[in-house]
Amino acid sequence: MKIDISQVSETHLIIYLGEKIDTRLAGKIGALSEKIRHQFRDVLREVIPSYTSILIEFNPLKVDAASLKTAIYKLMEHPDSQSDVGTGKLITLPVYYGEDVGPDLASLAKSKGLSVEEVINYTPLRFTRCVPLVLHPALRFWHPLMNVLPLPATPPQEFGSQREA
Repeated sequence: MKIDISQVSETHLIIYLGEKIDTRLAGKIGALSEKIRHQFRDVLREVIPSYTSILIEFNPLKVDAASLKTAIYKLMEHPDSQSDVGTGKLITLPVYYGEDVGPDLASLAKSKGLSVEEVINYTPLRFTRCVPLVLHPALRFWHPLMNVLPLPATPPQEFGSQREA
């Protein structure tokens, strides 16, 4: 894996760890983000992981970009045993699926040649990974590990018209 660190402003570096979204990178990016956050905490303002990169905001009064970039490359020369493993914890969220709350569930099942119960119990839909989106840690969304049942979302205005009928 080719790793590239670029300066994107007078106070930001970005580390590119991949060229395309790959959920296998999530553990590496998370572990490296924590390692950088810990190692350089006195000079950093923010460490923001994303799908394929890590944005680093640093204090230019405490460190210059070139020195920080060199130090990060040196830090990455010594990977620890956790760098390939996700560092997050498993969180189980109770979810309820049913035709009373999913008006398009029956049409989804029919279009895939499945029963409603088979769609509800479809195992890959039960496992998702929360990953950062864009370059801000507060923006997150659920990324299915498998995308076997792709269909366009039913626009909200159609839900209202179905309930009124």
